[in-house]
Amino acid sequence: MRASEAYNQALSERRVNAVRDYLAARGVSVERLETDARGELQPLVAGGSARDHARNRRVELRYVLCDGTEIPLSEELSDLQLEAIRRRQLPREKD
Repeated sequence: MRASEAYNQALSERRVNAVRDYLAARGVSVERLETDARGELQPLVAGGSARDHARNRRVELRYVLCDGTEIPLSEELSDLQLEAIRRRQLPREKD
């Protein structure tokens, strides 16, 4: 865990609210949207690599027809936003 559970839950809530607001601003009725912020409760993958964190840092959309039929989606990995590795700077030696 890289941050507290409370922080990650609040981050998840901000993320889902941002997506909801984006869709609503573009004409999607909020009555047609359901949101659920899960924080760290349901990671997609286990692991600590930058790629694993990127895959877990997500918003999932489900498209459901009026009759309850869910439209299947495929996972897209080509646009993952990987965090840069932070390296500690060592003091430079004097010549």
